[in-house]
Amino acid sequence: MRYCLIFCVGMFCHIFNTSLSAQEVFKRQSLNVVYVEALGSGKWYSLNYERIIENDWSVRLGVSFLPQRVENGFGRYGLLDLTLPCTITHLLHLGNSAHNIELGVGASPTLTFATFDGGLSNGSAYNTYSRTLLNTRAIALVGYRFQPIESGLVFRITFTPSVEFVPGVSPPLAPPQLLYGGISIGYAF
Repeated sequence: MRYCLIFCVGMFCHIFNTSLSAQEVFKRQSLNVVYVEALGSGKWYSLNYERIIENDWSVRLGVSFLPQRVENGFGRYGLLDLTLPCTITHLLHLGNSAHNIELGVGASPTLTFATFDGGLSNGSAYNTYSRTLLNTRAIALVGYRFQPIESGLVFRITFTPSVEFVPGVSPPLAPPQLLYGGISIGYAF
């Protein structure tokens, strides 16, 4: 059922894009985009650079840092998440305008650096340790993008369902995050 739905959406988008392409010639002037995304592919936030290729395709690379410190009765925990969302998207431009439908896929690897230092309230000490983990989220992307043909303000709102691969854990797949999305604002030049 799921594959049938994906196939139907893909065919609709292909037919829709082909009919728009046949009606008019579209030439995008601004090929570089920088933007900040809240939630979405970078989990909590990300700073992104995107390059438009051949008017209809874009390649994106982003970065997100999330430091966390937790203290409880056992000690101090420190976490630093470094996330690098990367996506490939197809832009279905609606006529010769700034309005686009965005369809894409990508991955969002997260490198987590964890440290622990502490002991119990009775004075018993634990050893300090550090650990590094690598998780990767596979992402699908469907959304709306306002991007002028020439340079200017870019606005995106996306639906980004994902599934996370966690090596060293059984099973290695975390439950899918189906109801997830993001909002972005930036500049095209």
